[in-house]
Amino acid sequence: MSNLYSKLSDDKKYDAVDFVLYWNEPNVMVELLVPGYQASNIKIRIAKAGTAFGNSPSTHDRLLVTAGPDKEIGKGTFCKGFYNEFPLQNGEHFNYGKLTSSLVRGVLTIAIPVKGKFTPQEFTVSEG
Repeated sequence: MSNLYSKLSDDKKYDAVDFVLYWNEPNVMVELLVPGYQASNIKIRIAKAGTAFGNSPSTHDRLLVTAGPDKEIGKGTFCKGFYNEFPLQNGEHFNYGKLTSSLVRGVLTIAIPVKGKFTPQEFTVSEG
C-alpha cells in the first residue's frame, strides 16, 4: 500500500507545501492534504510512460494530482534529459527542491517526474 506524508509550510498563506511521497506500485491513488480542499477530494496518480494524462500519452513517468472530479491540480512534463542527468535507483533519496507552478482558478498546478519504484520521493510545491 502506498503511504503519503505531507507537511504544511510555516507560511500562513500556505504558498508552499513540503511532501514526502512513498509508493510501491505505479498508477496508484493516494490522498494528499492541500490547503483549501477536503482531503478526501485530493488524489495523486502516478502514471507510467506511455499512458495519457488528458489528450496525449507521455514519453516518461509522471505524477498527477487532482481535487475532485473536475479540478485538475497537477499534470506535467519534464524532458527525457532530466532522467539522464539525475538517474534514480530503487530506494534512492533525491530532493527535487522547489518546482515552479501556476495557479489556475484557485487550483495549484504542480508536476514532478517519477521513475520506477524508489522511496522516498521529496518535492516542494509553491505558487510560481
